Amino acid sequence: MKKKLRHFALLVSAAALAACAVATTLLWSASNAELPFLVSAVRLPPQTGEIIYADADATVFDREIAKINYRSLALAEIDQELTHDLIALEDRRFEDHHGVDFWRTLRAGAGFIFSTGQRTSGGSTLTQQLIKNLLLHNERTLKNKALEILLALRLESALKEFAPRKQHGRRFVKTLILEAYWNHLFISHRYRGLKNLAERVLHVKQPLKFSASERTLVLAAVRSPAMLMGSEAQLAEYLQRTWVTLQRVGRRAAGAPEISRSDVKRWHKAYALLRPSPAADQGSPQLKTSLAKSISNLFDLRTEKRDYAFSLSHVKTQRISKLDSLLQKKLERRLAALNSQVAGNCLVTGAFLLVRLSDAAVISAGEDRCNEFNELVQAKRQVSSTIKPFLYAFAFETQRLNPASMFDDRRVTVIARDGKTYSPGNHYKSFRGTMNLKTALQISANTVSLQLFEQVDKAEFTDRLAHAFARYPDDKVKSLLHTDHSLALGTVDLSAVHVASAYLTLLSQGRKVYPYWGSLIAGAVPHESRALPATARNANIFEATAAEQVREMLTAVLRPEGTGGEFIGVQGDVIIQELGAKSGSGPVDTWFVGYSQDLLLLVWLGFRQRSDRPRDFHAATLWYDLYLETLPWFRPRPMVYEPGLERRYFCAETGLPPTPGCRRIGSALFSRGSGAQN
Repeated sequence: MKKKLRHFALLVSAAALAACAVATTLLWSASNAELPFLVSAVRLPPQTGEIIYADADATVFDREIAKINYRSLALAEIDQELTHDLIALEDRRFEDHHGVDFWRTLRAGAGFIFSTGQRTSGGSTLTQQLIKNLLLHNERTLKNKALEILLALRLESALKEFAPRKQHGRRFVKTLILEAYWNHLFISHRYRGLKNLAERVLHVKQPLKFSASERTLVLAAVRSPAMLMGSEAQLAEYLQRTWVTLQRVGRRAAGAPEISRSDVKRWHKAYALLRPSPAADQGSPQLKTSLAKSISNLFDLRTEKRDYAFSLSHVKTQRISKLDSLLQKKLERRLAALNSQVAGNCLVTGAFLLVRLSDAAVISAGEDRCNEFNELVQAKRQVSSTIKPFLYAFAFETQRLNPASMFDDRRVTVIARDGKTYSPGNHYKSFRGTMNLKTALQISANTVSLQLFEQVDKAEFTDRLAHAFARYPDDKVKSLLHTDHSLALGTVDLSAVHVASAYLTLLSQGRKVYPYWGSLIAGAVPHESRALPATARNANIFEATAAEQVREMLTAVLRPEGTGGEFIGVQGDVIIQELGAKSGSGPVDTWFVGYSQDLLLLVWLGFRQRSDRPRDFHAATLWYDLYLETLPWFRPRPMVYEPGLERRYFCAETGLPPTPGCRRIGSALFSRGSGAQN
């Protein structure tokens, strides 16, 4: 029996040790994630949070300012008596411990365990209280308490490394802790810091010297700011209780509190002005430009987040300010004209995105001004035929097809997701019989796309699409896709940035390239900057040869017989053959994605009512108008393709090398040494 008990005790001990080891490992990992933020937050005087967006030439074009107002003071500017009161009231051994007062912690823990429901004294040091405020630990849990203890020890140790050589390390650390404590003091939902309390409630401009009653109010705010938001009588009662507590710790003379009723009334009235105001909380977001809003939405850059709430952060973009302004005005004029035709306001909406291909930098972005909803990032729209080039590239790679491969444009019957059969038609309302794949993509033949989709591995194609459409690493796109036949016709809803990201990949020889939005220098970590998005390995999504063949095929879209050629003619020295494009049109959405050797320009329009012209016509003409505005900055250059490809001619009717009897001759890119026929 004793042997069994011994084994049981050993097992329990081993389990307890293992649990402690796991908990310690998890806590250490959590502290590693939080420590850099805490070190920088304590070292840097807080200010009202601000995120600044700058052009390529460093000109600020947009900014977001936090609603919470921070005001900073150096410890030397603060009444020493007030600091001594704070230490006596909250952390008597502040100067002696290394962040944690273990005796007070044990006493508080014992009091909590054996208490009968009555309030026990706290064991948190000023360092722990500061960490709790910075990390926004509102829940009193064992995990949070343990993490605060570990971080307090690590924080004070880490801060010693920044102490000047001639200054004592511990004294330097304690000064930083006290400064941060006062500067992050909670005053109200909008205001932080002792300076705000002094100026807005006590009406003390320079908080070098407070009266005893004023110091009592400050300490009352330290202990329970919520109590100060009650009635005047409650404020007077709480001030009296704080005064008595200060007497008990030897920081006030014996006798009645020296707080006049007039002071209480004046302070209560001042506090009332700091209370939450529904009207002040309402209103549109502060960001105005589409580019800044898109960056904020994509990468969650908001001043409400603790990392940006009390520091100045910079986002340096490659935006070309004058070009962006011109394109935005063009978009707004076109939308105004379209809305006037349907006698409505914002019945037609739209957006555009301009990306420089050499470095994938977003240099211009715009959208309608109907509301604060971000059409480029937040809106999910049916991508329709803009998906087809990716299906062609995948089929070329996996099915040994090429631009001259022949297919029959005929009625095709497929099974929908609901189990019913349907036979999609073409936008040109007919079937044209045998045609090569370059022509099929040029005229956007739906039936040929369905036949290609039938041949390929659907699950693998969906995986490739999910990677191609990703806007940043780890973007969850696959859940938005499906694997039935309608995927070949683009019946999926994605944002404009998704579509631009995919075309950027196609135009980069099939390598995954994310749009580069700029670089962030976060004020909370002043010496660390990161790219938006973070750099990642450029994996091959499509075979380079297949991607390049499709890129060349899309130049035919802008010729007279293509889906984008009916409205575009040569203007000046713009050579249409040196541009490529793909149109797409769904029930309410229409797209036009075009590119040159140097630029990718995407246009999206959304319609709520019928238009007097085909919707893709409006998107295409808008695209061309916007593209012409880019010419002073980016002159068209001849397309340059992958060296392993060569241009060959073939009979458009057969896909074979031209013969005297061939009536139509086409050309496309083929791998060197391969044949032009199926």
